[in-house]
Order: sequence, then C-alpha cells, then structure tokens
Amino acid sequence: MTTPPPTLCPDMIITSLHIAWVFQAVASFPTAFVLGGNVFDNLLYSYYLNVYRFITYTFNGLFASGILFIILVQWSLAKRGALNLRWTFLLEVSKAGIATIMWTWLLLDSIFYDPPYYTGHRDRRIAVAATSVVLILVLFYPTAVYAAYARKTDDGDHDQESARRVGRTAPTEDESTPLLTERV
Repeated sequence: MTTPPPTLCPDMIITSLHIAWVFQAVASFPTAFVLGGNVFDNLLYSYYLNVYRFITYTFNGLFASGILFIILVQWSLAKRGALNLRWTFLLEVSKAGIATIMWTWLLLDSIFYDPPYYTGHRDRRIAVAATSVVLILVLFYPTAVYAAYARKTDDGDHDQESARRVGRTAPTEDESTPLLTERV
C-alpha cells in the first residue's frame, strides 16, 4: 500500500511567503537607506559630484525602495484577504525583475566602470558583485517561481474563497449575465 505524497497546507504556504517577504525587506531596506543617503550627500556637497555615481545611487535606491513598496502592498493585500494568485504572480515577478536589474547594474558597474581615485582591487569588486547573485537566487526567485507554478496549476475556485474571506460574494453566473438582453 502506497501513501499519497504529502501536500502543503495553504496556511503553511502563506506563512512561508510572509517569512520570505520579511527577508526580502531586510535585504532591501539597507540598500535603499544607504543609497538614498548617498544621493542626499551628493545633493548637499555638489563639489564632489560624480554624475554617474549620482545616477547610479538614485536609480538603484529607487529600485530598492520599489521592492519595499511592493512588499508593503503585498502585506496589506494579504492582511485584507484580497491577495489572489494573479496579483501574487505579478508582484513576485516584478520584485524578481527589479532585483535582477539591480544585480546586473552592479555587476556591469564593477566590470566596466573605473572610478577616479579608487585604489581598491577591481577583481575583488567583480567577485563580490558576481557572488551577490546568491541573494537573488535564495530570496527573490523561489517566490516568483512558486507564484508562477501556483498560477499555472490554479483551477479557478480560489476567487469564491477569497471573496468570501473579504466579506463579499463573487458574482454567480446569473448575476453576471446582462439584464437587458432583448431589444424592446
């Protein structure tokens, strides 16, 4: 007699997503804070302004803040029970995309940009940038892959359940048909 494979209960999956969101926020907040501080510093002390660094700090700080904003949106939607599989997929893929853009920029910056007055080792900068992909592979891609898998295997019955949790009912077939179907 074979036993069926174990399945994860939905509460465990939602708890796992919440934990992943916390770790994503912990990884994104210092980046947004430090790069935002660097932008502010460049605005105050424009004598030392390097335009490329200013653009890099501005956009990567905005990208990290965008990840934090998406996490807050997900958290508030999940708290209200209004987070469905479609929105989970869109938000997780957008977070993974933003993190990939930031990592690609960091890697290309380390490889091709040679800052003035920099006496550090270029090889070390490239190695650090290349190994930082582990953070993306561990924190951002698994949630995006899970959201894509859950959306692909969805049978469509979750809309009734999520609507019931919010306190309203989803429209039935009779309610979604037009009232004036015949021409008088």
